[in-house]
Parts: sequence; C-alpha cells; structure tokens
Amino acid sequence: MLMLFNHFRRVCLGMLWIVLPCVLLQIVAASCVHSEDSFSETDQSREQWLGYIDALIANNRSLQSYDLRMRVSHLIPDADGQIRNLTFQSRRIHDSASGRYLCVSVDDREIVEEGEQPFAVRTVWGADYEENGVSHILQDGATQNASFKNRGHFVHLVEWPNFLAVGVNSYPVLSEDDEDEIARWQAQARNPDIQVKVAEVSNRAVRKSIVRPLGQSSFVEINWVFDTNQFVPTSRRVKIIPRIRANTHTLASEQFRWEERDGIMLPVSISKEQVQSKRDGVGDLQKVVEFTDVEFEWITVKEEFEPEELKISRFDGMKDLLAFVLPEDRERKSEAEKRSISTRQRKEEGTD
Repeated sequence: MLMLFNHFRRVCLGMLWIVLPCVLLQIVAASCVHSEDSFSETDQSREQWLGYIDALIANNRSLQSYDLRMRVSHLIPDADGQIRNLTFQSRRIHDSASGRYLCVSVDDREIVEEGEQPFAVRTVWGADYEENGVSHILQDGATQNASFKNRGHFVHLVEWPNFLAVGVNSYPVLSEDDEDEIARWQAQARNPDIQVKVAEVSNRAVRKSIVRPLGQSSFVEINWVFDTNQFVPTSRRVKIIPRIRANTHTLASEQFRWEERDGIMLPVSISKEQVQSKRDGVGDLQKVVEFTDVEFEWITVKEEFEPEELKISRFDGMKDLLAFVLPEDRERKSEAEKRSISTRQRKEEGTD
C-alpha cells in the first residue's frame, strides 16, 4: 500500500532573489569566530534575531486552509555521471477546520546514462486523509483503504510541505510534528550558550551570527538574508567551518521568493543547491551538487472546503487525476467535453 510513497523527493531552487532593505542573519559558535569577525554580542542583537525568527514563525502559522498546485524539479547526479531528473507535480488541499487533506500527484522520473537512451516512467496517484486517521489511496485505477496513527504520519509519508518551518529550517522538513520542529529552533535561538553577533554589511543591511558545533572537528554556520519590511528570508546558506583549517565550504544554499495574499507572506518559489558526497564505481568519494526547483501556485487561501471536495472518491480515474493537477490536461479535458456536447447536440438536432 505504501509503495507509492517510496519516492525520493526533496524540494528546493536556483536563482538568487534579494529584496532590500534586508538583514543578514548568521548562526555561528563563539569558539569558531575568526579574529577579524570578533565583536561582542549585545542584548539588542539577540532581541532583533528573536524578533525575525518569531515573526517568520507567526507568519507561517497563520497559513491554514488552502488549495495549492506545486511543481518540484530535482536534478540528482551521481559520482559516475548518471543523472536522475525527477519532476513531481501535485495539487494539495488542506482544510484546517475539519483536519482533512487531499493530495493528487503526478510523478515523472527520467534516468540518463552516457551512451544510453533515457529511461522514463510516470506514476499518478491520489490520497485523502480524515481527522480520524482514515485514508483512501487511488492508484492504477483502484482505491485502497488505509489507516494512519496520526496526521503527522500521513503528511510525512505523502511529503506534505511543512509551511510552518519554511525559511526557518532547510526545505523540505519531513518532520512528523511541525510544532516540535519549531520548538527546537526557538529554543536554539534563545540558548545563552550560542552567541549572536551583529556587524554592518551596508547602510541597508546588518549581519547577525550564531554558530553551533558539528562533532569534534568543525562548526555549522547558517546565514539568512531577511527582508526587513516583510520579515521573511530571501536566502539561506549553510557552511561548514573546520576547527583547524581556515577555509570553509558551502554545504547548501536556498533562495526564496514570496508574495502577499490576504495578509500572509506565501512562498512562490524555493531554490536549493546541495553538496553531497558520493562514491564512484571504484569506491572513491566524490562531491556532487544536487539542484532542486520548487514553484507554488496558490489557488485559494483561507477558504473553507466542503467534505466532498477533499475525498479521493470525487475522481473516476487517471484522466480525472491528471486534469486536477496539470492545467494543460484540464484544458484538453474541457475542450474534449465541449466537443462531445457539441456532437451530441448536433445528433439530437439531426444535423450530423
């Protein structure tokens, strides 16, 4: 039953969007601060840092009921030159009042090897969830009943976007409990053992720093650029800083675009580049860069839904699922229905 969820899906993008005025927030540990960056923390810098994090979380928490279409494109090279192109297009509806979810997804996978013809496969499926844990899954023309221990288990398996943690943590966050994820970040931001620093970057930007240890040999540094008008990040970057060597390397970078709808800042796109270490055919470790692009189309926000709108039983089969997710398929279905009605009317009128 759960085989349709066994998809490798990560989510993110690749252009840099920065809105000024902005603030650069950085998370770094005191013992790894280089001499040229050494300056003391102030109460104001920590309060400012907490203000941005709390404002972002409050914004994300205000997103409740919505109808969303999203597209995820993921390029995954391996150490031997094979490339996997994964594209996940889905339509997701959540009604916060009833606790219901509906997800319909079209998953395309293509594997490209040097000197070989590309291999491609498409999977179309849908799933719904009721607050009592009952779920229904539609795949290959058949509907199956399922039961989940809780809502978090369902959203984790279908990889529902964790909008509560967007911009706070790396996207996507596959935690089964959104509130636990946020609580960890808020506790870290208030941890007195983590130093928060401020340095002027320009007359319209400020750099803030926090740093935490990574094992015994290095530190993790996390940098944000925040739009100071909207209190949302336009970029997020993670660096590894060795304790001994001075050189650092970027582990991942994300860029965000946002739009305002009904008083909420909503992500429009997220880009991610992530460095991975993989072994080639002879066992040598190679560094490769994976790219992910995510685009969000917000159809409705803050609207309530009828129970029937969130049931997988509303779909007859694959054609209905495709038309629900892909605009081009929906348009083709609409045109086909119009032609069918026109043909039937001509037959009834005896003109055909």
